[in-house]
Amino acid sequence: MTLLGGALVPMLQGALIDTFGVAISYAVPGVCFLAAVAYGLFDLRSTAGLLVSRSAAQEVPELT
Repeated sequence: MTLLGGALVPMLQGALIDTFGVAISYAVPGVCFLAAVAYGLFDLRSTAGLLVSRSAAQEVPELT
């Protein structure tokens, strides 16, 4: 991911700047940020299920 972000994405954005202009080229980092957010949400949902199942499996002592 770092290789793509540091080497290929700037070249793609530069090509879009030359072809379409600066404003349109910012779609490239926008797509990259959306991919990072999607991965974060996916990971959050998968680890949240693990946390719930682990806590449900353990017995919690009652405070009296």
